Amino acid sequence: PLTIDRAASIDANGPAFMLVEPQLGENIGACARAMLNCAQGHLRIVRPRDGWPNEKAYAAASGADVVLDRARIFGSLREAVADLTTTLATTARPRGLAKPVFSLRGGIADLRARAQAGETVGIVFGPERAGLTTEDLSLCTGVLTAEINPAFSSLNLAHACVLVAHQWYDQGADQPPVSVPMGDSGRASAAVFDALLSHLGDGITDGGLFRN
Repeated sequence: PLTIDRAASIDANGPAFMLVEPQLGENIGACARAMLNCAQGHLRIVRPRDGWPNEKAYAAASGADVVLDRARIFGSLREAVADLTTTLATTARPRGLAKPVFSLRGGIADLRARAQAGETVGIVFGPERAGLTTEDLSLCTGVLTAEINPAFSSLNLAHACVLVAHQWYDQGADQPPVSVPMGDSGRASAAVFDALLSHLGDGITDGGLFRN
């Protein structure tokens, strides 16, 4: 029989798909299956409720084991995004944060262009029950919202994953690259940006700007 090298089919320049506190192994597996359907294989899992590895995840992946085998586990979203320069949070509720909000097509076009320019990019998905917290959103550089029925915008985790993964795959097939202006040094990773904010905060405090 013909042997298919599924690992070789993975888009090396694809984004990191980050699942924050997923509750069910079955949903993790369904996400992995959706990802590999669209040639994506970079999965990061933040604090999976039932631990890792998870047999139910492998059963639900229906053969997308290569995605689960390569999955990276993190203790916090901050750690998961630390090496990435651009991350979009999937949510139907931007909550008034000062973050750019992208349509699904526009957001993926922006991420693809940044990846082509050498940036490291990712997409963040929240827990099944309540979605991403405001703190989670604050760690991302923007918000990604799908164009679906505003009167019923709640998506299953795997459904959200396949919408995003397919949009990435589809744009690679039929759209020209989008130019994204880049500075001489590119965009800093989340970890570098956090370090800068901490340094600025320490400098302000040491300088006596804050008074009791």
